[in-house]
Amino acid sequence: MSTFEAAISVVLTNEGDQYISDDWGRGPSKFGVSLKSAQEFHPDWTANNIANLTQFDAEEFYRTAFWNRWHIGLIDDQDLATGVLDRVVNLGPKVIAWLQDIVGVKPDMLIGPATAAAINGAQASTVLGALRLATAQYYRQDVAVHPEKAPELDGWLERNAKC
Repeated sequence: MSTFEAAISVVLTNEGDQYISDDWGRGPSKFGVSLKSAQEFHPDWTANNIANLTQFDAEEFYRTAFWNRWHIGLIDDQDLATGVLDRVVNLGPKVIAWLQDIVGVKPDMLIGPATAAAINGAQASTVLGALRLATAQYYRQDVAVHPEKAPELDGWLERNAKC
């Protein structure tokens, strides 16, 4: 069984702890938590809340807003669960739909019993490899449409290859 504690350390390493005043139009961010995404759960938050965000606060945000919300903990394999969490944090729930396509489940962007059974019944390394390919393809297409993001591509691809 996978654990949030093992997965979040990878996410926080990838996101870093620096404060960014504008994270690609999502407002300020710290530990990768943007004001825009935080306000889904904390509508009264301001840039000041993000600036003062602690690592503990960021971990709890990711636990609630990502791990629990999309039931990533139902994935047995730790490497795959970590990879899914990291990609969902970076790209959103479309990653769950890609995962469902990979394992042959109708995409609904939520890991429920049918999706969990399909994921856990498949070879985790094969699923993760396919997810890496889908993610890399998405990044390349995104840069093709938004050339201003080109300086980020190598970093995104490196992050994708690591988990």
